[in-house]
Amino acid sequence: MSGAFSGHRVLVLDPDAGVHERFHRMLAGTGIGDDQPQFVLDFARDGDEAFRMVDDACHSEAHYPLVFMDAGKAPECEGISVAARLWELDPDLQVVFHTPDSDGCWPEILSRLGHSDRFLILKQPLDPIEVVHIANSLTAKWALLRAALRNEEMLISAVIMRTRELETEIAERRRSEEELRFTQFTVDQASDAMFHVDPDSSLTYVNATTCRSLGYTEEELLGKSILDIVPTIREIGWETFWESLRNESPQTFDAKGLTRDGRRVPIELTMSFFEFGGKGCVCASARDTTRRHQILGELAAAPGVAMESARMKGQFLANMSHEIRTPMNGVIGMSELIVHTNLDREQREYVDTIRSSAEIWLGIINDILDSSKIESGTMAFQNHPLDLREIVESALDVVAPAARAKQLELAAGLQPDNHPYLTGDGNRLKQVLTNILGNAVKFTEEGEV
Repeated sequence: MSGAFSGHRVLVLDPDAGVHERFHRMLAGTGIGDDQPQFVLDFARDGDEAFRMVDDACHSEAHYPLVFMDAGKAPECEGISVAARLWELDPDLQVVFHTPDSDGCWPEILSRLGHSDRFLILKQPLDPIEVVHIANSLTAKWALLRAALRNEEMLISAVIMRTRELETEIAERRRSEEELRFTQFTVDQASDAMFHVDPDSSLTYVNATTCRSLGYTEEELLGKSILDIVPTIREIGWETFWESLRNESPQTFDAKGLTRDGRRVPIELTMSFFEFGGKGCVCASARDTTRRHQILGELAAAPGVAMESARMKGQFLANMSHEIRTPMNGVIGMSELIVHTNLDREQREYVDTIRSSAEIWLGIINDILDSSKIESGTMAFQNHPLDLREIVESALDVVAPAARAKQLELAAGLQPDNHPYLTGDGNRLKQVLTNILGNAVKFTEEGEV
């Protein structure tokens, strides 16, 4: 045990300076032997001084492992109360009572301190070898206890740290699992059927859309061959197709999907080869193209439908042509007859206006009814001699009633050097002028046009 616990602090509590000297000789290396352990000794003369020294040692983390103290005379044994107070400051402190009457103090010690391994009793007079042996043993015990406490604290700290790490790992795993569940939910809710295929053509994963579109449960599909649900690939040959995917991925092509009840559904199949964990696999997605084929069929039939619609429209216009033109011809004819009756000047102007407007209207109707010319863009303009002055006056006559109703002055003038006789489409020109004058009268509140 030589030097094993050298340097431990030992407190000696006793009012007698001679006792201090004897402990110094026993524990500080004087008079016992060169190989005895060395202790650092501190001395206190009373309980208050001992309390202060132990409290300071605790705060500075330089604890006293051991205290030697006189238990006092029986039956009071005053040192027992001091030891109880010291343990309140430092519960690990080892106490050695020395007393000339150990038998008298023992009942009081048991009554006040109980059975404990934190104290010993030495009977005076003290034996130096016994004191050294006890000092070595108790300080060694204290050192082992402190080491155990430190190890316990380190273990508790390690447990707490590992617990936090596990909590973090568990939380991260839960987040990953939640993300995985969300991804799985997203894939299951996809509008396209999605599935994985092993090198032996067996299905190892199918989403919910695959099950719904084919009419199988997930358990029924897993383990089936892709050749069972996409017979088109059987015609190619699975081994050949697998090698083509390894060399050229992805591939998209039209195929037929076979449902549980035997229906063949047109699909657009996209297949991609990949490796995971050193093993080849194919990820496939299938889109139902039934509606696409329906739309293509409708688009193919659309020109025929449009041609039939155009034919029926032309037939309708041809049937209505006579019924629409007849009343207008009647209006124009009656206007011609009225002109040759006895009319004053104002009445004759009114009749001329009616006849002129009816002729314009009939020309417009003829253009509308001539649907073949409208659709082909071959509407032609007439080119006949026309009197520009007469056309202007006729257009003025059409809008004159509206101008008089708004008390507007309506006037027209032609440059003297303009040739009054031209060639062109008089009805078209009259229509344009009538529209312009009509708008002018409509948006003029006062003054003249």
